[in-house]
Amino acid sequence: MAEIIEDIKISILEIVDDLGINFTSENPQILHNNSGTTGSLTIETNSSSTDALKLSAPNGGLVFSAASGIVGITGGLAASCQQITSSGAISLNHLITTFNTTSGVINATLADGEVGQMKILVGETIATGITATVTPTNTLGFTSVAFNLTGSSANLLYVSSGWVLISEHNSVVA
Repeated sequence: MAEIIEDIKISILEIVDDLGINFTSENPQILHNNSGTTGSLTIETNSSSTDALKLSAPNGGLVFSAASGIVGITGGLAASCQQITSSGAISLNHLITTFNTTSGVINATLADGEVGQMKILVGETIATGITATVTPTNTLGFTSVAFNLTGSSANLLYVSSGWVLISEHNSVVA
C-alpha cells in the first residue's frame, strides 16, 4: 500500500510541476492561472490515518480535471458543511448548508455561484412552527425555498443565469 501511495504522490507531483507549481521550498507554492497570485498546496500521506493521500489548499479551491472529462472517485466523498442558526448569507465555499431553527426564524440569502456549482440545503433541526427560508439572488423557475420540517431538503445547481432547483423533499418552493 505504501508503494502505491508513493507512486500516486509522485504522479501528482509530476502533474502539478507541469502546471507551474514550485516544490523547491518546504511549503510548495502554486501560481494560479491568470491571476498572478500565489497560494500554498499541501500534499500529505499518512498510513495511520483514514486519509491515505490528502491534497489541500488554504482557500479550499482545488480543481480536478481529466482529459476524458470524467474524474473518478473511489471510496466515497465527504463534503464540507456549514450550519446556519440565524439569518444571513449562505457560504458558497461549502457544498452543504444545514439549518437549525431552535433559536428562531432564519431568513438566508444565497449569492450567485459559479456555473456548474451545486448546493445542498437541509433542514437538519427545524423547530415546530419555525421556518428557515432561502432566497437566492438569481433563480430560474422559483423565488425561494422554505424548510419547515426536520429532514426537508433542496438541491440546487447554478447555471449562467441563476440557481435552478434540481430536486426537493418536504420543502416549500415559491
